[in-house]
Amino acid sequence: MMCARRVSERYLSRTLTVPMFPLPRTVLFPAVRLPFYVFEPRYQRMLADVLDGPGLIGIPQVLPGFESSLAGSPPFTRVLGVGRVNDYVTHEDGTSHIEMIGLHRVQLIEELPENVYRRARVEILDDPVAGDDTAAEIRRRITDAVKRLVPLAVEDDARVPLERLLEDEERGLPTVVNTLATVLIPDPRTRQALLETAGVERRGRLLASEIDDLRSRLERDRQSEDEA
Repeated sequence: MMCARRVSERYLSRTLTVPMFPLPRTVLFPAVRLPFYVFEPRYQRMLADVLDGPGLIGIPQVLPGFESSLAGSPPFTRVLGVGRVNDYVTHEDGTSHIEMIGLHRVQLIEELPENVYRRARVEILDDPVAGDDTAAEIRRRITDAVKRLVPLAVEDDARVPLERLLEDEERGLPTVVNTLATVLIPDPRTRQALLETAGVERRGRLLASEIDDLRSRLERDRQSEDEA
C-alpha cells in the first residue's frame, strides 16, 4: 500500500502553476511549435515574468461563444496544452512575437486569484505510448488517410513537408499524430477532442477517422459544386 507521503509527493510532482493565455480556436499539442502575438499589456507583463522563470505558459481554448469577451476573463477548456517559450522577439512598442513548443497535456485543478493576468494550478495528464507493432499499424493507417486527403485539401507547397513527416522514422508516433492534428484538422472543437483523448494509440486512431471524415465531406462538397 502506498503511503500518504508518497501519494502527496507524486501528486505534487505532477502539478504546475502556470500563467494562462486563453485564445479562441487554439489548441497546443505536445511536441508542436506554434507562433503567438502578445500585445495586451497584461500579457506583455505575463511574458516578462515567464522569461524570468521557467518559461511555461498554459494555452487553453476559449469556449465557443465567448470570443467577444477576450478583453475580460472568458471561460476556457479544462484540458489544455502547456508549452515553453522557445524563441521570442520583443518590439519597441512592447508587443512580442513568440514561438512556443508544447510540452504537456494538462487538466485544470483550480484557477488562482487574478492579479495582472490569469494563473492556474494544473495537473499533467498521462499520455501512454503505443507499442511498436501497434504504433506501426496506426502510422500506416494515418499515412493512407493523409494520402487520400492531400489531393483535395493540401496546397502543393505543403505536400513535401507532410510527406517528409510521415516518412521520417525518427519522428515518433506522438509527434506525427500531434503535428497532423494541428495542421490538418480545421475544426477547433475536433482538435480539442483530440487533445483530450488520452493515449497516443487512441488519439492516432481518432485522428485517422477524422481525416477520412474530412475527406468525405470535401468530396461531397466538390460533387455538389460540379452538379450545380
